[in-house]
Amino acid sequence: MKGIIRNAQCGAYDVTWDVNRDNVYNDYTRRVGRDGTTFNVQDIGRTFLVPNVDRDQSYNINVKVRNTCTGAEKFGTFRLFIYNFRPSNDPRQWTDEQIEIMATMAVQESLWYHHRQMNDIAERDTSTIRGRSPYAAATNLAFWQFTTNGHLPAYPPGRINRHGINLPNGWEAENDRRWNVDPYAETVIRHINWLTQYYYRGALGAAEEENTHGYRWNGNRFVAERINRLANTSDGHGVRSYGDANTYYMGMNLGALATALPALAGTPLQNGPAGWLWERYIQEITDWLGNMQVDLGCSMGGWYYNTQTAGDGACHLGDFSTTQWAFVGLESVSVIGEPYDVYVNNRHKYRVAYQILSNQQADGGAAYDNRDGGGNRGSDFKMTGGAILAHRMIGTHNMQADNVVPFPDEATTIPDNLRRRFGYPANAPLTRKMLVDSYNRHLAYQALWFNQRKVFGSHWLDGNWQHGDYLCGNTNAVYNAGRCGNTYTMYSSQKGYATGLPTLERVGQWDWRRMYTTYYMRAQDRGMDVNNPLTGYDSFGRVTDDYCETTSVTCGWGSGHLGAAMGGLVMTPTVFNPPPVPLATVQPNRV
Repeated sequence: MKGIIRNAQCGAYDVTWDVNRDNVYNDYTRRVGRDGTTFNVQDIGRTFLVPNVDRDQSYNINVKVRNTCTGAEKFGTFRLFIYNFRPSNDPRQWTDEQIEIMATMAVQESLWYHHRQMNDIAERDTSTIRGRSPYAAATNLAFWQFTTNGHLPAYPPGRINRHGINLPNGWEAENDRRWNVDPYAETVIRHINWLTQYYYRGALGAAEEENTHGYRWNGNRFVAERINRLANTSDGHGVRSYGDANTYYMGMNLGALATALPALAGTPLQNGPAGWLWERYIQEITDWLGNMQVDLGCSMGGWYYNTQTAGDGACHLGDFSTTQWAFVGLESVSVIGEPYDVYVNNRHKYRVAYQILSNQQADGGAAYDNRDGGGNRGSDFKMTGGAILAHRMIGTHNMQADNVVPFPDEATTIPDNLRRRFGYPANAPLTRKMLVDSYNRHLAYQALWFNQRKVFGSHWLDGNWQHGDYLCGNTNAVYNAGRCGNTYTMYSSQKGYATGLPTLERVGQWDWRRMYTTYYMRAQDRGMDVNNPLTGYDSFGRVTDDYCETTSVTCGWGSGHLGAAMGGLVMTPTVFNPPPVPLATVQPNRV
């Protein structure tokens, strides 16, 4: 059960869910406290064991909230939809429809976990309300999961500072509707405002703001298309989001913030560079991330931990563990930003082709950097997922395998690394066939290692699962079946598979979506006690990694918070018609 109290006029409330639906309200009562800063109670929920039913049906559960200051009682309704099936304990027997329905609910539990965990909550009844994930670096992924699942941000009604800008026609009514019907709209805007409150603006070279966008065929070659850039985005400056100079934060912040454009485009930011249109803000972050790209040498088109505007482009600077997060940010802008005239220019997008090829190792995999053997660390499964993402972002998966040069202004000849490792002639043109061959080698590498144990003992954890088994050796449990997976690897890989259309359905023989989704549904914390609805509630919806044999991002940093966000995004289909999910009925505006 999920619910919040807004405009809470008392410091404490007694909450009773009528789970047996007898309208008596003699079930478990929970006392909750108001957040003094917001005048909200952020969580009045509890666990609930869904009953068996003889047919698919709606199943409404009412909740009573008693004001302990006045004794006044208010009521709300949580609308469930229950399906008439009980999944087999053996997940190999689950149907595709069952997995889709169960995954939808697992995503809902992940979202509610993020909402409950939000801290540093500040302000109320203003357009600068904010809050964040307990692990600050997971804030971007947390709200990205909300927006991807249709929960867009909204400001408190009537509170936006227009900064002299005429808001888009109908925007205020739609903003107010979201605020009033979707409690998560507040959660998301708090996360967004926390990220936008700080920024750094610095100088860029003119090339970083070039106006090329895509290519068109001109009879015998590809010619760059040109667009008109947004106002105020060609002045030789860019923005670091939250002031961060790190490629990981820049890429992930950009990727997440771009998803706010469908709700906030045409409106001014409320903090940070307050008064800027959202489109300008996203474009300037995009330009700065492009400015961080390596401009020459062995690592041209890649990224290191910080801005690389000088130096020799040495092979170790093409660091794929950071480069893949730049790919994530740029891909999000490419898909979401373009309807709002926010673009990734050709320079930043298509030089990526050079980096992909320079990095690819002789066995077909991607490595930590562009040196032979990836700096003595070998090819890496999760880095290869990043390479697949990059290929699909630049359209390799839809290319003809011919001798046409697809990006003549950015990547004309092949990297020397590719020549040496695969026997191409020196200074050969970088053709579509070479990119297609590279993409197929990356896929073949992942297909080979997909269901095998792969651990690089002296460095970072790699591979999908501890013993190469997505079921963790347990074929007799629906939930809480063990956590043997590497979330960092699975998020990196699925981001590649799900980028671009048509979606990649299989990696070799492996049905990656079914395997990944099944793993996360069973790895998610779903503990409960029918005699105490708060047992297990605090961690319900969390995903942690127990596979921690060597250094692991999701074991060592933000455990539970990064895992819940990455796992939730993995379970979210790119294109889907979600089955009915629980919806709270909004009741009185003051309690």
